[in-house]
Formats: sequence, C-alpha cells, structure tokens
Amino acid sequence: MYPVAEPKINFNVLSPISMENHRNIIKKMLDDGFSTVKIEKSSNYTRTQINRVKKKLKERKSLRNSKPGGGKLALNAKKVKKFNSIIVKNSKASFSQLTHIYNKGKKAEDKISRSTVQNLYKKGGFRKRKAIKRPILTKKQIDARLKFARDMRDINTDVVVYTDEKWFFACRRDQWVSTGEGIDDSILYQQAPSHWQKIMYLAVVTKDTPSGKIGLYEVEGTMDKFTYLDFMKRAVGVLRRHSIHDNHILIHDGAPIHVARDIQEELQRMFSLGVIKQSPNSPDFNALDCGLFGILERKVNGESPVSLEDLRSAVRKAWKDLAPSDVKNCIDHAFNNMRKAAQKKGSNQF
Repeated sequence: MYPVAEPKINFNVLSPISMENHRNIIKKMLDDGFSTVKIEKSSNYTRTQINRVKKKLKERKSLRNSKPGGGKLALNAKKVKKFNSIIVKNSKASFSQLTHIYNKGKKAEDKISRSTVQNLYKKGGFRKRKAIKRPILTKKQIDARLKFARDMRDINTDVVVYTDEKWFFACRRDQWVSTGEGIDDSILYQQAPSHWQKIMYLAVVTKDTPSGKIGLYEVEGTMDKFTYLDFMKRAVGVLRRHSIHDNHILIHDGAPIHVARDIQEELQRMFSLGVIKQSPNSPDFNALDCGLFGILERKVNGESPVSLEDLRSAVRKAWKDLAPSDVKNCIDHAFNNMRKAAQKKGSNQF
C-alpha cells in the first residue's frame, strides 16, 4: 500500500536526500507495473514529476517493466490529407475541437487522440495561434496611443528616462512549500496564503548612463506621491552625476501619484525637456513593462526566494546583473512599438 497525501509534492523545495527517496518510491511503483496515470491518482506526485523520473530511469536502463506507449495508430497518407482539409475549413478551432470533428461518427479503433492531432498539426506545416496578450483598447485609448506615438516620433531616445513600479513575490500563489522534515522522515507542508510575501520596487532607467540603470528603490508599505517624489529626486541626483547629456525627458504612466499637480510641477523643474504621461493601456510603450521587468522577474524566480530577505537579495542580484545592452534593447523596442502603433493608427495589433 502506497502513501496517499495532499498536497502535491514540490520537488523544488526538497533536499537532495529527500528527493532521492521520492524518486525511489516512484521507481518501485513503476517496477510494480503501475501506469503514470495510476501513480498520479494513488500518490501525491504530479504527472510531470513521474514522467521526468521515468525518462531518467529509461536513460539509465534501470526500469524493469518498461512498456511501449499505447497511443493511437498514425494515419495513412489519405487520412492525413483529409485531416489537413479539416484544419483548413476550421481554421479557428482548438486542438480539442479538431479532435472532436475528426472523430465524429467514427468507430473506436479509427479515432485519434488530441496529442495525435497536435503532432499532425505540426507536421502539416500549420502555424500555432497564440492568445492575444495585448489589452483590448477603446476608441479613446486608440486615439491617445496614436497621438502619443506621433509626439514621440522625433524624440532622441538617449535623453529619455523611464520609470515604473513592480511587485516582486517571494513565491507564487497557492504554491505548496516545505516546512522541514518531520521526525519520521516525512515531509511536512503548508499552503502558501493567497497573498504571499511581496515587495514593491520603483525602477528608473535610461540610455544616457554607461550602465543604463539609474536606480532601483524599495518601497516600504504603500507608494504615495511624496515617496515617489523623494525617489525621483534621488534618481535625478544619480542621473546628473553619470549622464552624458544635460537635459532629459521623463516618461511615466498615468497613476494618480504620478500626475498629481504638485508632483508634476516638481518633476517639471527636474527634467528640463519636460514630463510626458504615457498613453493609457499602453505597456508596450514603456521599456520597463515591455521587457526589463520580465528579465528581472525571470532572474528573481530562478533564485526561488522563500522569504523577504531572500527576495530582497534576489532582486538586488538581478538588478546588478542586468546588462546595459538589455536596457538599450528594451528602450529601442519600446520606441519601435511606438512607430508601429503610428503606422497602425494607434492599434496594438502588430
């Protein structure tokens, strides 16, 4: 009888010894003739974990009851041609819908699985459709994007300063984390709360400094307009010491703390070329939103921080390792998006 426990075990937080013990349990169940699905249902392992262990055992040739897969037979040339015609006629159908359309009215032995549909789709040279991640725009937002893109057309990218805020999380939502090993060598778990430990940072970047980075400032508690102004004063001090040009222009979003009248007046004094409010619902116009924050987040998640101190050190390390070329490329990418938006009359579908 194998132990059944909830939640699913997270291999990423286990020690090497504990991980090896779990791998041995999976190996024993595979040797006893259990299928991947049966192991998943009767234990606390995910299918991905079982398949990874299974793959390593096959590479080492240490799996006793290795059986070939029991998938559906491949289609002959005539059936493949018929399937391709189904794809052309149903260009907006999902893989599951294509499977249903092909299998409709067929005998059990002539039906194909969803994975076979995916393989045939790829072999047929068809292109996968990706879900649109860009926000849906209203007519007013499209007009604002078009005006912003046209206004920025003749701006020198070297004198532009970008700023924005970003939350970094110590762990993902609903992730199960280890609390240590129990006295009987069992692993104890607790569920992460819905809102895990997190820290907000304000980042400021430009192409006008050698590193491209002006500052990354940790926000204690909630960001307000006075905290924002204080961080921007510190950023301007760094900018004046290390920049090549004397005059700069600031681009930030339309958050209330950014566009407050008294804050705008102070920022206008700091940036001689002016302060521009980014068009609404346009993260693709901000170098931080359309690239740099993604790079930082991947680096931070790669460190797997489990506490606030771990998170702080991971964010600092990611910021330190951020290459000047990354900053330059992301700013160029943001301006390239503006040019495309101007050509598309303000649309973000490009």
